[in-house]
Amino acid sequence: MHNRQVEDIFDFYGLTPTYLQFRYRFEVFGLFDSITTDVLEDFLTNYSIEELTFEEFHFLFLSFKHIHSQLPFADYSAH
Repeated sequence: MHNRQVEDIFDFYGLTPTYLQFRYRFEVFGLFDSITTDVLEDFLTNYSIEELTFEEFHFLFLSFKHIHSQLPFADYSAH
């Protein structure tokens, strides 16, 4: 996913300050390079991330990404 797409998604969820705070680390770690927009949107729909450190966000997102890939039929937006 391109950086502009990531920025737009964070903006849509009202998380522009979080995106700006972690932007450089997102790029360095390539955290969103190999995912679809649906994964990030599902994650941001289901978790409150405003108060997380980058390390906490990174761990939680990678865990979610793994679960999402293992259970692609699950409807995460229902929770």
